[in-house]
Amino acid sequence: GRDFIRLLQGVAKIPEFIDLWRDILYSPQKLSPSFTGILQILSVRTSRRFLASRLTPDMEARLSFLATQVKFGQHQRYQTWFAKRFFTGPETQTLVCDCIRYICG
Repeated sequence: GRDFIRLLQGVAKIPEFIDLWRDILYSPQKLSPSFTGILQILSVRTSRRFLASRLTPDMEARLSFLATQVKFGQHQRYQTWFAKRFFTGPETQTLVCDCIRYICG
């Protein structure tokens, strides 16, 4: 779904992917007679399994705890701890997005 398109956009300038990207955008029937284009791909929901793939098992367990065990209004302490523990590296910005998508997925 959307994640496939997101990943494909990241590699669309690599020579091996240029033709595929161009066909998806401009000639979808070249890939398959029943393929209608990028909107068809975007309408497919991303599996939760793929959303979790960027998270460590520890992160997934902590997010699950935050979502199911922490009472509303008492979350600040846990959120601060989670951020200090997991959002310190250079990939923080994309990891925050992946966590949000995992929670919402």
